[in-house]
Amino acid sequence: MRFAGRYRVVESRLQAIACLALIALGTLSTRAAEVEDWTHFVRIGGYGLSLNKVDEIVRNAAETGVFGIETDNDILGRYESFLDPTEKLKAIKAVAEKAHAAGNYAFVYIAGLECITDHADRRQHTFFKDHPDWVQRKITGEPAVFGGGTAFWIAPGDEDVWISPFAVEWRRLHMQRVRQIAATGIDGIYVDIPYWMTHFNGWEKSWASFDDYTVAAFKRKSGINARSDVRVGDYNDRGFRLWIDFRIRAITGFMRR
Repeated sequence: MRFAGRYRVVESRLQAIACLALIALGTLSTRAAEVEDWTHFVRIGGYGLSLNKVDEIVRNAAETGVFGIETDNDILGRYESFLDPTEKLKAIKAVAEKAHAAGNYAFVYIAGLECITDHADRRQHTFFKDHPDWVQRKITGEPAVFGGGTAFWIAPGDEDVWISPFAVEWRRLHMQRVRQIAATGIDGIYVDIPYWMTHFNGWEKSWASFDDYTVAAFKRKSGINARSDVRVGDYNDRGFRLWIDFRIRAITGFMRR
């Protein structure tokens, strides 16, 4: 599954997930009448989700007192399911229906601006090979593409990319997938890692991203060319301060959308 290592530490992140990362969907409102502000009272359990595990997940939640089932099958964070989410959508729909039948609620994890291609070293098509222009970049042009060992959740041979929220076609597909997930009847979506890439080694002071889409969006907003007219890291530079504000608003706007 997408972030198997992360599932083991889910209990230490429950309040953050419940308070900060849950986006309630329209399907919640009618059932919420029975449990006022259910998100304030959840006792969350995290489960790796596949269609053949649905009954086990709902049963385990009941047996262990879980009220608020967090499931992980990450359609957006894996390139294969980003392109074709059919099987994972079936699993999400099934767990939502089974949870509701048991008087429970369920929500699902998705990645924000990260996507992994499994076994990329053996594939002709990967996210970056197919869409290099969608990927975040340093001001020097280096793309935010990483391999196994960069982080504990990236397996050897995998390709890990970080995407610009301004990549027009990617964003259209991303939002389409979110709407498809919402249509399953799931109660909420937990959006992880909607980050500009500044947290892997060598990227800490990059102030990314300087990809074409992001630079063009900043130029439209400010009239400034971020590659040539921003003194990156200089807080006395008006252009850099505008760049900081723009980056914050970009992520805020992406999450609001």
